[in-house]
Amino acid sequence: MSKEMDHSEVLRKLVEQRKNKEINTAREELLAFVYKCMQTTYVGALSRFEGAFGEFWGHNGGELTEDQKEIARIWQETRRAILDLGNEQYRKLERQLNEYEIKAKNSVPVELK
Repeated sequence: MSKEMDHSEVLRKLVEQRKNKEINTAREELLAFVYKCMQTTYVGALSRFEGAFGEFWGHNGGELTEDQKEIARIWQETRRAILDLGNEQYRKLERQLNEYEIKAKNSVPVELK
């Protein structure tokens, strides 16, 4: 009887380990997917802004006037603040999601593009 209990205990532990691995894998895949979506959103927005208004701070190259240098400085501070805010929001989301057990409906991993 003791051997049966030992086997069932080993089996229970293996099942629990697999469940924990699936939960951790699902969480990691979800976090990677969410991070990529968030990053694409704010980096894409910055890129479009630079494309539309970059000429004001010499984004296309060339000699900068003093006004362009000042605008470039302001833009770099603003850009850094936007990126920092996006990364801060991701870290908050990550901390929150770590409070949950996340299990994928299917075992197919999320494909990042």
